[in-house]
Amino acid sequence: MVPFVWRNPAEIDDEVRAFATSLVPGGTPIFIRVKPPAFARLYDCYRNATRTAQLVGGSMLLGWDISEDTDQLLFQAVFHAVWQSLQGEIIDVTPSEAGFTQTLFVPDRKIEFPDGDVPNRFQARIDDPILQRAIRVLAWEDSMWDTKHVRHTSTVHFTRSEKRQRERMLGKINPGLEELRRRQQQAP
Repeated sequence: MVPFVWRNPAEIDDEVRAFATSLVPGGTPIFIRVKPPAFARLYDCYRNATRTAQLVGGSMLLGWDISEDTDQLLFQAVFHAVWQSLQGEIIDVTPSEAGFTQTLFVPDRKIEFPDGDVPNRFQARIDDPILQRAIRVLAWEDSMWDTKHVRHTSTVHFTRSEKRQRERMLGKINPGLEELRRRQQQAP
């Protein structure tokens, strides 16, 4: 993967709200609990939410899981399904590989269930050509996910040629990312 570590934003600030509304016009981001039932599997949010609704009532709710990288350079949005109880409580019923206890979620009540993979969306927090390149690499990696990942894991199997392509792309952006990170750390 591209050298980014993703986490929940610490708060819902104006930048988070702006990114959320770019995903869902008029959408409101909310922090929700992650509380997977025993049967829930990693990376299987649609099935987890549907099965929970079948077992205890409520419904599946589609939307976007928003995260930011630990250097606060980029936002990432992953199309996601959660469970909404009969009382209206929204809970993420898919386990987090990183052990997160909450998800920053933007419900999208107008979107239809997708026929295939919905590409992740990315947005740079600052206008910089290196971040635009990084977004292209992230989008390329995301496009490989559907056909090359090992089910219920974050493992992606690349061919030798794809590995070389990935290394070339990373080699072009890593020095610039390191410089950006250094500048971010020095900023007041």
